[in-house]
Order: sequence, then C-alpha cells, then structure tokens
Amino acid sequence: MGQKKPKGLEAFESFYKEIYGARWDELRTALCSVKKVSALINPYSKESPKGDMLWDGVLEAPSFERPSGEPLNYYLLDAASVLCARALKASPEHKVLDMCAAPGGKSLAIQFQRKEGELVSNELSRDRRTRLRRVLDDYIPKELQENIRVTGFDATTWCLHEKEAFDRILLDAPCSSERHLLESPDKLVDWKGGRSKRLSKLQYSLLASATQVLRPGGRIVYSTCSISPLENDKVVERLFKKRPEGLKLVKEELLLGQQTEFGTIILPDKDGWGPLYIAIIEKEDV
Repeated sequence: MGQKKPKGLEAFESFYKEIYGARWDELRTALCSVKKVSALINPYSKESPKGDMLWDGVLEAPSFERPSGEPLNYYLLDAASVLCARALKASPEHKVLDMCAAPGGKSLAIQFQRKEGELVSNELSRDRRTRLRRVLDDYIPKELQENIRVTGFDATTWCLHEKEAFDRILLDAPCSSERHLLESPDKLVDWKGGRSKRLSKLQYSLLASATQVLRPGGRIVYSTCSISPLENDKVVERLFKKRPEGLKLVKEELLLGQQTEFGTIILPDKDGWGPLYIAIIEKEDV
C-alpha cells in the first residue's frame, strides 16, 4: 500500500513552499499579520473623511471612526481591490457586470470612479446577496440606484441566457483565499492539495462564460485573492489555449504588484496590500 497523501497544515505548507521556495516564510508571516485596510471615499456623501491620501479617492486607514452621513462617507477595503475595479476603466456609458459581487466593495469602487452608469451586481449566495444589497443601499443614493440591479444567477451559465450584453465585466472569482485560511486554522484541518485544482475548474467556467457575455470591444478583469498560480495565471492560460479566438491579453502596469506571465499579483510581503491577482482580457472589436 502506498503512503497516504498529507493533508491539513502539513499539506498546505508543503504546497505553497514548493511554489514560493525561500520566499514562503516571509510571505506566510505577512499573510498572518494584521490585514491593512484603506478607506474608499464616497463621492456621493456630503461628509468627507479625514486622513492621508493614498491615491485619488482612497485614504490610508490605520484607524477610523465608524462611517457617517447618509449615504455613508467611506467604505473600508484592501487598497488592492480598488486597483482591481479601476482596471476595468468603466465609463458612465458602459454597461457593467460584477459577476461575483459580494460583499460589494468592488461594485462601489466601480460606481464611485465613474459616478453613474448601468451596473448589474450578481451574487449566487442568498446570504451574501443580502449583504450586497445592504452595502449598495448604504452607499449609493436612492435616485441613482435605478440603474443598479442585484441578481442571483449562476454566473457559469450566464452565457446560455445572454450573450454580448456587457461592455465591462469584473470577475472576482471564488478562490482558496489563503489569508482567511491562515486566520482560521481550524479550516485547514482537512486541507488537501487538490483544493486549488478543483477551484480552478470553477474559475475557468466563470471566465469562459464571461468571454461570451462580453461585447466586442469590451474588457474583462479577472481577479482572485489567491496566491496559487493554479487559480491565477493557469486559469487565464487555459482560456487562451482553449478559446483564443477574438480575445487578447492586455498587460498594464498597475500602481502595485509584480508582473506574472498573464497578469499582476499584489502580495503583502512586497507591496503591503493584497493578496490580489489581476488579469485583463479584451474582446476584439468586429
């Protein structure tokens, strides 16, 4: 009989040590440290939060009072998430789909950047969708919400019902979320190396669906908060191997992160923010 494959923390450590080598110890320490947050300023609010500006519309937020005003004046999130949403380059005239939108910070970042425009925020989970609705209600004025729709569809099959319907699609895909696993060690008890591979199949299905729902000339931003290449570059690589027709990879330098073969990865040991992987794909105009 062969030896049983390791599982749990031992398997987790072995898996990521093989990927990151000598860097893993430093990266692991950064992932286990207190997560930094920034304050995304709500341009619809009359109350402006005070703090040091990180980027346009984003404050560094080591400590903040509770958001105030109506609508609320800021939303706390990882600054890398703002770059992810802004990579869409969505304008008011664009119809935008946020495919896996909960808890809602990236949907807010999209709307705060362009101020108005049609947005569909989709979330399959009912509980998470309830939270998403609450976030949008708290931050977007009622008169502007007529252009915002919250849906609960299975995004892997969206392409069966609607094709070439959106100018911009943000796919922040479900992922291994290793930082959250390290924050809750009990979730690592049954961890196995195949977890990342299984998730990559779901991520590919979502991304393949998104390419069909995208209009010619449109843009997809694919992102995860995983540090596994199986869920990042390998998903995009698979897309271009299986469905290359009419698609092109766009490499843009972001304010943070290191370039990978197909995108950019922002990691806390080097950048202070993240983890977040971002890849940009466009559909050629016809």
